[in-house]
Amino acid sequence: MAEGFLPQPKNKTMEEVGNDYFLTLVSRSLFQQSNGEEYIMHDLVRDLAKFISKQFALSHEDDFSRGLLGKTRHFSYSWENIHAEKFEALHRAKKLRTFVELHFLRDDLSLVFGTQFLSPMTSLRLRVLILSNYVDITELPDSIGKLIHLRYLDVSFTAIKRLPHFICKLCNLQILNLSHCPYLAALPRDMYKLINLQILNLSHCPKVTAWPRDMHKLINLRHLDFAGTNIMGMPINLGELKCLQTLTSFMVSKNKGSCIEELGKLTNLRGSLPILELQNVESPMNANDGCLRDVKYLEKLAFEWKVGFGASESHKIVLDSLRPHTNLKSLIIYGYGGKSFSNWVGHASFSNIASLRLDYCNHCCSLPMLGQLPSLQDLSIVGLSEVVTVGREFYGIGSSSIKPFGALKVLSIKYMEKLKEWFCFENDGGAFPNLRELEIYECPMLTRGLPIHLPSLAKLRIQDCPQLVAFALCELDLPIHLEYLMLDGCHSFKSIPLDLFPKLRHLEIRFCENLEAIRVQEHHEQDLLLSLINIDIHGCPNFAYFPKEGLRSPNLKEFRIENCRGIRSLPDKMHILLPSLAKLCIQDCPEVESFPEGGLPSNLEEITISDCEKLFARRMEWDLQNFPSVRIFKIVGKSEDVESFPDEGLLPTSLTYLHINGFQHLRSLDSKGLQYLNALEELEIESCPKLECMPEDRLPASLSTLNICNCPLLEKEWERKEGEEWRKIAHVPCKSINFQLI
Repeated sequence: MAEGFLPQPKNKTMEEVGNDYFLTLVSRSLFQQSNGEEYIMHDLVRDLAKFISKQFALSHEDDFSRGLLGKTRHFSYSWENIHAEKFEALHRAKKLRTFVELHFLRDDLSLVFGTQFLSPMTSLRLRVLILSNYVDITELPDSIGKLIHLRYLDVSFTAIKRLPHFICKLCNLQILNLSHCPYLAALPRDMYKLINLQILNLSHCPKVTAWPRDMHKLINLRHLDFAGTNIMGMPINLGELKCLQTLTSFMVSKNKGSCIEELGKLTNLRGSLPILELQNVESPMNANDGCLRDVKYLEKLAFEWKVGFGASESHKIVLDSLRPHTNLKSLIIYGYGGKSFSNWVGHASFSNIASLRLDYCNHCCSLPMLGQLPSLQDLSIVGLSEVVTVGREFYGIGSSSIKPFGALKVLSIKYMEKLKEWFCFENDGGAFPNLRELEIYECPMLTRGLPIHLPSLAKLRIQDCPQLVAFALCELDLPIHLEYLMLDGCHSFKSIPLDLFPKLRHLEIRFCENLEAIRVQEHHEQDLLLSLINIDIHGCPNFAYFPKEGLRSPNLKEFRIENCRGIRSLPDKMHILLPSLAKLCIQDCPEVESFPEGGLPSNLEEITISDCEKLFARRMEWDLQNFPSVRIFKIVGKSEDVESFPDEGLLPTSLTYLHINGFQHLRSLDSKGLQYLNALEELEIESCPKLECMPEDRLPASLSTLNICNCPLLEKEWERKEGEEWRKIAHVPCKSINFQLI
């Protein structure tokens, strides 16, 4: 679909369509002045802004009388109900300015490109021509080259292979949209003749690999988008495009295109700008001429070097030279090879920076002083593999009276291979007072020293930090706010003290090999865990114990315990202490033999039991008939003695979905076990290689969907679509084998 234009409902008036179109255009940053000036639309967009009083607008459904045609400036059409004779009459509309399709249903493209339409219209003063989404178009007709008044040409989402040279005759063209033309291979050599061109969109044209000559002569160009092309450099003398405001990226290339010096001349650039392939800067001192201090409208900057070039002090010179204007709001530094960052990174004068990322700067030995950035809200430090400590310099303590990281809300520390200690200071000036989320991933040598005072923390994730000792968690000052706790691969933890987190809503513990228990102090048992709604424990082989008195969590909705081969029983008194539990999943817990005394909570809606052989062996003790809320039941097992399933009276009559998986010796479904499932709508059977027949009696009449997967004997019977087995399922509306409808 064309960018900036959406198909409109049939019942909209032309005036409403025009207004919608205009609002869509001005909402795009492509047309917006970031410095507060009014929108610049020029002739085309001013026409659209005033758009379409009824006497100047015409659609294909209107009366094409000569009087109306003489006044018409804007024409819309739909291929649903088109009349060739009306297109032929359009050559009389001498004042026609816009030609827009409202719907994208088209069967006959010959009307567009035959003599019936475009050729007679070349005498008109057409301003707007939108041919987007005509997927059969492979070339443009010569007649378009005669539309010398054209301001806006949109051929996006078409199959054109080239732009003909006559396009360069459209001297008034201001907007050219070529986006999503996958077969377009090149631009015309004389494109520089489009001297009034302001917007050029080449995005997602992968076969375009080079710029046309003299691109720098398009001195009125404001917006240039070439994302998704294979162009590997910049136009020569790019700095002459003084009006340029939007640039997809600036790529530094060796001996090709513009050098880094050209950047400093583009003082009207705004929005975001990634500067890529900085390892190709041949003379680091030349980067001074590419200084961005005068490019005051840029809000987002990314500096990117290719990772893997080794340590290089020339990177430091380049980063020093490319110091941006202090209006910057977002900064990314990726692949930087210097051993230390430039002094301007983290300088307090950058008072507007709200987001900062330092990614894979693999040779830096220390972090920059970031704590004094007063507006910093989101900080990500990833892959700084030479940093050993987080120390005082990170906070900037002593250099200012500002509280370190006073505005920070999200902090991510990831893939720090050598990080051992995070020093905390008794008098740290109240750092991180507003931190809401803290993530620490894959810091295998980190032992202790996380920030202690985190009064606003709501989400804590610690993953693959095996040496982070358990009492480091206990030392954290989280009085009331922690809502999400995720521990993954933290092998030093033996127990999790839930009483430390009275507002906890989500608890996720994964692959903590030495974890043995979740515990609660006895004096907290009566009023604890009121906020908890989700517990997920996965891959903890030594986990064995829940609190002695059970989990008193009246609002818990979901409880999952998977691959915990040491657990022998579920929490006690679940039917009383977990009254809101809706989803229960017990998977690969072979030592669990039964549900707790008193049974399960009565409001359960979904139950999954997988690879729990001892529990499955006592299935007739589950008493699921007393659970009228259960709608979904999933059972996965490897029992070698089960040849027929489900047993009579096993499943609740309220079921609407039943999934049976992995029974290696299952031969048939038990009609007695299914006969009372009068609400069952969907039945799935997977990986039961010996299953060969459906119940002798008819499957439940309520069944609307039946799926089997990896059940070869049954598949063979069904594929014939005849015989006894096919008769048993013929009444089911939707049937599939291995996810293919039959």
